[in-house]
Amino acid sequence: MAPFLCLVGLAAAFTAQADPGPIRINVSPDISLLTPSKDLANVAVEVHGSKGRPAGPVDLAVRLTAPPPGPLVSTDFPLIEGTPLIDMNLSGVPGRLSLNYVFPIRGAYRLDVTAADGEGRRWRRSLELGVRENSARVASVTGFAVALFILGFTAGRLFSLPPGGAAMLMVALLVGAGAGASMNPGPSDRGGPENTLEVTPARVGAMSAIRWRAADREPAPAQVTLRVVQLEKGREIFRLNRLPTDGDLDLSFQFTDASPHEVTVTTYAPGRERLNETKRTVHVDSATPPLSIRIRPVLLFLLVVLAGLATGRISKRRRTPLRWTAKRVKMDPKEAP
Repeated sequence: MAPFLCLVGLAAAFTAQADPGPIRINVSPDISLLTPSKDLANVAVEVHGSKGRPAGPVDLAVRLTAPPPGPLVSTDFPLIEGTPLIDMNLSGVPGRLSLNYVFPIRGAYRLDVTAADGEGRRWRRSLELGVRENSARVASVTGFAVALFILGFTAGRLFSLPPGGAAMLMVALLVGAGAGASMNPGPSDRGGPENTLEVTPARVGAMSAIRWRAADREPAPAQVTLRVVQLEKGREIFRLNRLPTDGDLDLSFQFTDASPHEVTVTTYAPGRERLNETKRTVHVDSATPPLSIRIRPVLLFLLVVLAGLATGRISKRRRTPLRWTAKRVKMDPKEAP
């Protein structure tokens, strides 16, 4: 009994020492329940002081990186795999940062947070956020693969194409050409003449700089909220909530969808009265993924078709009747033993 109690005590002591440090990260709703490119998640970053309360003004560096490429089939947005999505260096944050974001693809995201206070102390924490694939997309891909296997099996039973001809036929059916339209950034739509909002040319797979400046003649606002909305669906994909600022805001953000977006910066007075709203419409350029990325799903689906074709040809050579035709086959009385 005594050794068991010692082991329990050591395990409890180890658990108590496994402190994540002063940087706490909370994602809601639960990351396992999120649907890529659909659900808006809230990410709260807190830097706790010595008494467990949020620390005073700290400098925060937040960087979110997209999941790396998968070994077989790529995601719907292969250009953004393994690239940075959000990069912010903020000063004067009162110990807590709240942002909302729609994770675009499935996979393991990497969130790196670095905090520094006025006394020269620095803390760093890295966290992996695993987002599951959309169940509807999994079902559609699985159904497509099953349909390809049935197509190959049927071809193996009915036709006698040489292996080379069958492979060429399947490649011709699977390989398609896609073209992406490019758009140039449009003019800015500003809510007031005193503030400026600039967004560098946006392209899928690359970061764009978002710069906001308050007017010199106006007092610096107490808080700033930044929103990014995808206009075609009217969906908010990013929000930076009530961030204290001294009159400027700089961050890097990747627009993962090649469609128009609207960036809005709203300023608030100390009494939570809205002062100004500055808007800009951003057009995002697209690009064709590299051949190495596009060829992987084609090869995978081609293997599925060839597997069905080989299964059909083998069953035909063995003269194995199909289940749905076995009942219809009647033996000739002359062939009876």
